[in-house]
Amino acid sequence: MTLYSNQFPLRTLICLLAVTFSTMLVHGQVQTSGKFVLHGKIGTINAPVKAYLFSVDMKFQDSTFIDHGNFTFRGPISGPRVFRLGIVGPGITPQGRRIALDSDSFYLYSATNNLSDAHFDHSKLNDDLSHYLEQMALADSLNQALMELRTKIVQKMPSDRETGDILYGYQNLYFRVRERLQRIYIANNPDSYFSLMALIGLINEQQPGSIDTSLINAYDRLSDRIKNTQEGVNFFKTTANESSLLNTTAPDLSLRDTKGNLVVLSALRGKYVLLDFWASWCAPCRAEMPLLQKIFQQMPADKFKLFSISIDTDREKWLSAIRQDGTGAWLQTLDALNGETAKSLYHVKTIPMSFLIDPSGKITAVALRGNELSEHLRRLQINN
Repeated sequence: MTLYSNQFPLRTLICLLAVTFSTMLVHGQVQTSGKFVLHGKIGTINAPVKAYLFSVDMKFQDSTFIDHGNFTFRGPISGPRVFRLGIVGPGITPQGRRIALDSDSFYLYSATNNLSDAHFDHSKLNDDLSHYLEQMALADSLNQALMELRTKIVQKMPSDRETGDILYGYQNLYFRVRERLQRIYIANNPDSYFSLMALIGLINEQQPGSIDTSLINAYDRLSDRIKNTQEGVNFFKTTANESSLLNTTAPDLSLRDTKGNLVVLSALRGKYVLLDFWASWCAPCRAEMPLLQKIFQQMPADKFKLFSISIDTDREKWLSAIRQDGTGAWLQTLDALNGETAKSLYHVKTIPMSFLIDPSGKITAVALRGNELSEHLRRLQINN
C-alpha cells in the first residue's frame, strides 16, 4: 500500500499537513470560520455499517450509520482541510480514502459499494488533491521499496548492521525525489491549494532565517486566490516575523520519559544535546531511527545526549513504536504529557525536526538530517 494514495494510511502527507495545520490553528492564524456539509452515496450499503470522518489534525471526529448507501456529515471548518473518510462494518472490507473539505457542500457518489470508485461532483479542491497524491506516488513508492528492502536484509542478516546502514543512506534519495516532485507540482499548479501546502512544508524544512529564495519566488507565482487564503497570508506573515532559534539559548524543557522520570534539558549542560522531534505515524521520522541508533552508539555518553521528543497524542502508540524500532536506549519523551509545550517553544511545524545544542546551551544547528547530520557531528570531533 503506497503512502501517497487515496487509501489508508497516508503517513507522509500527515507529516506534512498535520503539524502545519495544528500549529496554525493553535496560534490562531486562521481567522475565518464556516461550515462544511458532506453528502455521500456509496452503492447500497446499509446499517450497521458506519461511515467515519476524521480531520488530519484530529480536531474533528464523527461517525454515522449508512442508510441505503447514504450518509451526511456536517461540521465547522476554517479554510480547506484534509480529512480521512472511512467505511467500516460487518460484511464489508474496511475502506478509506483522503478527501478535502471547505466551507461548502460536497457530494461524493459511487454506483458500487466501493469507496475507491467514488467521485466528487464538481469539486476542484478534491480534483487538486487527487492530482497531488498521484504526483507524489512515485516518491512514496521509492520510499516504501527502500524500507521493505532494508527490512528484508535485516531479517536475513540481523547481525549485518553495516549493510542496513548503507541501504539507509539511499533514504536521502527519497527526500530529494519528493522535494523535486513537490516543486514541479507547485510550478505547474499555481491555483491549487495543495501547491500552497507543499510550499509550506518545504519552507518549514528550511533552517530558520535561511529560507531558500526560490521558495519565496514560487509563492509569488501562486494565484491571487491561493495567496489570499488565510493560510497563504498568515503563514508567511508569521514566518517572516518569527524570531530564529539559531544561535540562541535553547528553551528549557521538563518532560517525562518512558518510565515516568522527569528529564530536564538544562540539567544536560556541559554536553552536546540533539533534540529530535518525531511521531510514531511519521514515516520519514521512523526512517531516521537507524541513523540515530548509529549516532547514539558511536558518541561518548559523557559528551553527547540524544533527546527524542514525540508529538504523539497516544501514549501506547508512542511506546509501541519505540519497542518496534529498538530505540529505547536513549532519552525518549512524550510532549503530550506536558501540554505540547516543547513543540510550541521550538516552533515545530513539520517533522522530523532536530535541534543541536552545544555544551553552553546554545542552539548551533537546526533541521539536520541524514548524511548532513552525520557529517556535522563528525566535524565537531565530539569523539576526541
